[in-house]
Amino acid sequence: MADASSGHEEAPPDEDSVGPPDFAGLTEAMRQLGSVKDEASGLACLSRLRECLASVTAISDEALWEAAFDGLVAGSIAAVPSEAAPLYAALKKLTIKLHANKLKKTVRDVDASLTKAAMDIARMALATPERVDEYLAIAAELQAVARRLCRGSGHRVALYGSVATGLASATSDLDCVFVGSGARASMTADDVRDEARERGGKSRRRGVFAAPPPMKNLERELTKGSPTAFRVVEAIGFARIPILRLVHTPTKTDIDLSFNSVVGVHNSRLLHSYVCFDMLNRVAPLVTLVKRWAKARRINDSSRDTLSSFAYTLMVVFFLQQRGVLPNLQAPGLLRAYERWRGAPMPAVTVHGFKLRYCADEEFLGKLAEFRLESRRFSTESIGSLLLGFFTYYASVFDWEQHAVSVRLGRPRPRKGWEAGVRGRMGIEDPFENERDLCATLGKNGRLRGQERIFSELGRARDILMRGMSGGAGELGAVLEELLGK
Repeated sequence: MADASSGHEEAPPDEDSVGPPDFAGLTEAMRQLGSVKDEASGLACLSRLRECLASVTAISDEALWEAAFDGLVAGSIAAVPSEAAPLYAALKKLTIKLHANKLKKTVRDVDASLTKAAMDIARMALATPERVDEYLAIAAELQAVARRLCRGSGHRVALYGSVATGLASATSDLDCVFVGSGARASMTADDVRDEARERGGKSRRRGVFAAPPPMKNLERELTKGSPTAFRVVEAIGFARIPILRLVHTPTKTDIDLSFNSVVGVHNSRLLHSYVCFDMLNRVAPLVTLVKRWAKARRINDSSRDTLSSFAYTLMVVFFLQQRGVLPNLQAPGLLRAYERWRGAPMPAVTVHGFKLRYCADEEFLGKLAEFRLESRRFSTESIGSLLLGFFTYYASVFDWEQHAVSVRLGRPRPRKGWEAGVRGRMGIEDPFENERDLCATLGKNGRLRGQERIFSELGRARDILMRGMSGGAGELGAVLEELLGK
């Protein structure tokens, strides 16, 4: 160190003159940590610890100590040498205690900035009301074709997928199914229109399932005339769920028009109810961010050994159930309460042998949401906190070896006894087809490269967000760009 008055450099101390490490003093100072009751004694204890630790580690420079304490407040141990590991937990606890108010303000500022940045991205990704109207106009055109082809049969076009759930982006496919008179289940274009503009408004649920018209006749009817509004890209007739893949030529919108896709309509109605339930409007933005992350990281393609958008949506809903944001709309207790409220049993709906019991009555769910809000029986966590929580939960907390994700149960489903589950593979249960594992797309027999990529990306996302939280509010825009980047 230079002597400012003399201009001469101070001679380094003789190695033999340095005293032995003060392990006894360090031990005593650590013991005193447990008796700290106020800031004065805490600072005195910290000062003593610094002196003792300087004798047993390389931290003797003031700047290094400042870096170490900054690291402690931020939750990072990068500035603390390995020799100090036994002391780290106690130091962190005391440092946070002494800087609690400053720390809380920092966390609030960072969380608010992360939430704002995340919401801005989600708003840009979600379809605008005008784009939703465009989707619904296309569905109305398909409906007109169905009526011409099936006069008097009661067939109609019902929506399912992202447009029906309220989770569509500007580039989403339009998923439709031909349905007929029967049990109440499907969402028509009219049901969705107002709800795209304002979450939670009342809508009418109508329609459902009878045998569709022959695919060839429908294909011919759709492409009749000139110019035609629809172009058939592919016809998959001999499949569990027959599909016509179309393009609406004026808007260049891709369309999947299916037959007998009955459970998919119910799944969409269930997810739509979850999206509308949260009065703080956190479900759609969180699902949108997770789906955008999965697409950007190329782990959102069920044909290439990764997971579908439906699977990621269920992961978000299940996580929000664990966090107290969403209830379980299939819980027996909730269904009994609904039946008491309506004064009649729920109508029985059985599809392909599955009994479908869930609550989607918007008036009842609106009253339930208001009650939970007024009685503070639900979580008010921010989008920023929930986004970090989602990645942390699935990367570090959820026990994939022992459990599967089950929105139907509202809690982890034990893998033991679940025939659809495969040892060593993630598990996500279909809410209605309970023996269907949505993780079957990941493969089997130990070849789970897609799953390895998903776990790696979950951990990467968690680490990016944690680093961003510790770095301060000013860095969060870049953090989200890194998170959602390719």
